[in-house]
Amino acid sequence: NNDLTGTLPVEVSKLSKLTILDFGESSLSGTVPEAVGRFNLLRSLFLDGNEFSGTLPDTMGLLSRMQGFLYIFGNQISGTFPPELAQLTRVDTLYVNDNKISGTLPTEMGKMSSLRSLWLHRNSMSGTIPMEFGQLTRMTDSLDLSDNLLSGPAPSNISRLNPSSCRLQPGNARLSCPSLDDFVQT
Repeated sequence: NNDLTGTLPVEVSKLSKLTILDFGESSLSGTVPEAVGRFNLLRSLFLDGNEFSGTLPDTMGLLSRMQGFLYIFGNQISGTFPPELAQLTRVDTLYVNDNKISGTLPTEMGKMSSLRSLWLHRNSMSGTIPMEFGQLTRMTDSLDLSDNLLSGPAPSNISRLNPSSCRLQPGNARLSCPSLDDFVQT
C-alpha cells in the first residue's frame, strides 16, 4: 500500500538494475508506459490495485527475466491480451483479473511453461479456451477465467488442475472445468 498518485513516469525505467518493482495498491493512473519493457533484470512486477487504463504495452514481452509474479489486476486496462506476454515463459503467477480486457485468449499463452497460477476473471474475454492451454503442465495452483464471455467446451487437456482450483463459471455460458472422473485412466 503506497500513497502514490499521478502517472507512472517513463523515467522509472532508468532504474535498470531493479529486480522487483512494486507500485501495487497505489492510486496511479494513466497508461502503463512502453518503457516498462526496459527493466532487463526485473523478476516480479506489481501494478495491481491502481487506476491504470489503456492497453498493456507489447514491450512487456521483453521482460525475459521475469520469473516470479506479474500482478496487473484491479485496474481499468482495456484492449486485447497482448500475445507478446507469452514470451514471459518463466513467470510463475499471472494475475490480470478485474480489468476490461476483451478479445480471445491468445494461443501463444500455451508457451508460458512455468505458469502455475493464472487469473483472468472479471474481464470481457470471449471465444474458447485454446487447446494450447494443455501445454501449461505446471499450472497446478489455480486457473480462474470466470466472469468473462467464454463459451464452448473446456479443453480436456487441462486435466492437471484440481477441479476445486479451476473456476471457469459463473459468467461463461456452457463452460465448465473437467471433472476428475474425466481423467480416470482404465
